[in-house]
Amino acid sequence: MNVFLTGASGYVGGVITEYLRKAGHTVSGLARSDESAEKVRKLGATPVAGDLRNPASVVAGAARADAVIHTAMAWGPDSAALDQQTVRATLEALRGSGRAFLYTSGVWVIGDTKGRVAGELTVLRPPALAGVY
Repeated sequence: MNVFLTGASGYVGGVITEYLRKAGHTVSGLARSDESAEKVRKLGATPVAGDLRNPASVVAGAARADAVIHTAMAWGPDSAALDQQTVRATLEALRGSGRAFLYTSGVWVIGDTKGRVAGELTVLRPPALAGVY
């Protein structure tokens, strides 16, 4: 399977890239800099130049894939808006194609658990700072 991954050079995305490659998949990864592109190459994936600030670059990478995994995060005051813009553009591009889209998020979406263990069925209560839509 040909998988396109945003955040392929990052902490979570890098591990996903490694596991996909070990499982025999072809991986391409969004890279917003030469440094990121080199990290993607070292993981055995093909870098795709782009940035979350340019949704067309993400859509272009997604268009050539059988599946898309979104792990990237653009840190800053507009993080949530950029994420939302990227996800909407990608989902629109994939609409009706039958291709898979996997979205990852961080623990911010869980909110304060007040010391309780959280799991997949935990009700999401993100703080306003998380900007969940």
